[in-house]
Amino acid sequence: MFNQFGSPSLTYSQRKQIVAGYDTLVRHIIAHESAEPYYVSFMFNRLPGRQSARIQQMWKEVTRFHDILKRNVVRKPNAPGWRALIPFLLGAPDLPVWKRAKVSVRKLQVNDGLHFNAVVLLPPRIPHGEVGRLKYERVSRLRVPLHEHVEKERCQYLTERLYRIHVTPIKEGAMVDYTLKTFKNGRTSYDDILLLN
Repeated sequence: MFNQFGSPSLTYSQRKQIVAGYDTLVRHIIAHESAEPYYVSFMFNRLPGRQSARIQQMWKEVTRFHDILKRNVVRKPNAPGWRALIPFLLGAPDLPVWKRAKVSVRKLQVNDGLHFNAVVLLPPRIPHGEVGRLKYERVSRLRVPLHEHVEKERCQYLTERLYRIHVTPIKEGAMVDYTLKTFKNGRTSYDDILLLN
């Protein structure tokens, strides 16, 4: 069921404003909380059902990813005093954009090309060589960047449905516009945007 933002009558200008608002939020967290920003793409094996059912399954898998990640990042994820260290995830389903470059046939066939993109923000990590501080300061428990962690621990994260997670550090900007481009272009609903923190 659509809310006021997810209604079919939502204009391009309104969608663009929503994306700009999320972009401002992500940039604020990066700047004021020294967050480590990453762009994460989730690719899935064939999922049953229509697009809305596939998106719900993707949400479930991405939420599972976030739950596992937060236990790797935060010593006490359910304790109020550690809440600020929970990883931030903003994501949405994405559909392929036709380009001149050749695209893998597998990417186009599976789920009609539907996949899921997210911006993930992690709290600062402990500087290398200062592991003793980990007991006293509230920082990320990860010792390596997210892309290295996911590669090393991929057995924790991948499932029958989720076959690939590609993580790229964000070097410039916030990648929100790219992450939410399918929503901005009116091909998915506001209700399909996933925000976890």
